[in-house]
Amino acid sequence: MAANEQKIVLQNNISKTESQEMSTNLKYLSLGILVFQTTSLVLTMRYSRTLKEEGPRYLSSTAVVVAEFLKIMACILLVYKDSSMFQILI
Repeated sequence: MAANEQKIVLQNNISKTESQEMSTNLKYLSLGILVFQTTSLVLTMRYSRTLKEEGPRYLSSTAVVVAEFLKIMACILLVYKDSSMFQILI
């Protein structure tokens, strides 16, 4: 009976370690995605605002709102991914 209990404790420790590693990986993935999104927004806005073309310009506030919407969608996707990974471990 003690061997079974030790085996269960060992499995719980391994699953906790795997869960912590996945959580850390997800944090870095989230950070990377959001950094990429923000820098691409800044560079794209800078490029499009400095073009010398005729016609109406877009409002920078509209671009910011769209960027924030994309951030929310990316975060929701990552949370969904995290919760589905958590269910697989259980």
